[in-house]
Order: sequence, then structure tokens, then C-alpha cells
Amino acid sequence: MYDINEHLPEIYDQLETRSDDVDFLCELLKKMKSPRILEPFCGNGRILFPLIKKGYQVTGIDLSSEMLDHLRNKIKRYEDSLLDNVQLINADVLKTDWPNQFDLVVLGGNCMYELATLDEQQIVIEKAFHALKTGGLVFIDNDNMEGLLDESWCKIGVEEKIFPSGECPHGVKMQGYCKPIWVDRENRLWKAQRRIEVEYPDGKKDEISYVQQKHPVSASEIKKWLEDTGLEILAVYAGTKNKKKFTEGAKRATFLAGKI
Repeated sequence: MYDINEHLPEIYDQLETRSDDVDFLCELLKKMKSPRILEPFCGNGRILFPLIKKGYQVTGIDLSSEMLDHLRNKIKRYEDSLLDNVQLINADVLKTDWPNQFDLVVLGGNCMYELATLDEQQIVIEKAFHALKTGGLVFIDNDNMEGLLDESWCKIGVEEKIFPSGECPHGVKMQGYCKPIWVDRENRLWKAQRRIEVEYPDGKKDEISYVQQKHPVSASEIKKWLEDTGLEILAVYAGTKNKKKFTEGAKRATFLAGKI
């Protein structure tokens, strides 16, 4: 989706502005000496950019060339020398070999929701394990959905407005729509027809449509994948905003796990 239009990352910047997870990571990184950081699904740098501004060395992986180009330009506009702090890899996180010997792997920003199945999500955890050096940490932060697929996801045939929605600084307007076409409530699988209307300043209009599948993850699934992979769970929070201990039914689950 993120490669449909060069202006989409500008709208993404306007809509995705949370920083509590970045603050959480910065506190964690203060305890590490010259940490090497890997962020798969780095996108246009909502997490990565603040980290390199603080002087950390970060490698980012993302499938979207548009998002990575936007990130590079954002870095250049801020300070050219910061490009020395970052390596950006344009690749599918599922199909490429991740570099290794990292002190921290960041799987934030609901990145598991970019994947279609449990198998794909488990592969990402396994790749994170192999990317870490002994003693390294993995940070995983996603919404938590236990049990059946929530009813709010099951409005078959009902189209609703969704991301991206807005106007970028270049005057390009976008409106996204989503219409669920199939669900498996028991296995928590969801498939929808997505379309995005694009209107340009000269009045030209365009529409992009595609089908997307998601598997909303649960804390219990992530816990099992971490343990099966050999990562030791060090802490689980109900999100990064207040750092409250995770309890059953929490809407978000944030894991810290280490490679022994």
C-alpha cells in the first residue's frame, strides 16, 4: 500500500505522531553502550528518525521505496551528516536475510498488523532472534486481541473511511476506504477490499484498489513465539505510555525479551 503514491508518506507523517514508544526506547537505550539497532518495518522513520537524531546507529528495513525515499529526504533536510548514522535496506522483511549482531531489534508501531498470517508473524520473531547478538534485546509493541476476531472487524460488505485520509503539503488529497469481504473469527483472520481515492491540485483524480489480509495478534501468541524461539521474556507492559504491567484484557501488549 505504501508505494501507491509518492505523497502518501507526507500524509502518514501528519497522522502518525505518537512518541511514547520512542520515549520508552530512549530510556532503554540509555542503559546500553554504543548500541547497534535494527528496525524492520521502519517505514518513513517515525521511530528510527528520532533515534538517529540522538546519535544512535540504526539499520532500517522496509518494503516501500516511497517511504524510505521520504525518510532519506527528511534526514537530509534536517542534517546531512545524520545519514552516517543510518543504513536503509529496501526489501521484504519475510524474504530477505536480516543483518545480525544487533543489541536491539525494534518491532514496533503495530508492525505485526502488516502481516497476513500467524506463520508470517512467527517468522519475523525467528528472524529477530537470529539478528540479535547474545545479550541483545527485542522490543515488540502491538495491539492485543485475544479470543475471537472482534465484531468491529466483521462488518462484511460495509465500506468505511480509513487511512490514508488527508491533504499533503503539495496539495494532493487522499481518502482511503475499507470493505471487509471475508473473516474467520475463530482463527482471527480478516480480508478486505481496500481502495484509495487520490485527487491532485490540477483536478486530476485516480483510484487504487487492492485486497489485504491481516491477522490481529494476541499477547499469548507472541509469548509462545518468543519462548519457542528461545528468547527470554523480561517484561510485558500494557503499552509504552504508562508502562503499566500487562494484565489479561489489556488493549496493547509491549514485550521486552532477551537472547541468552
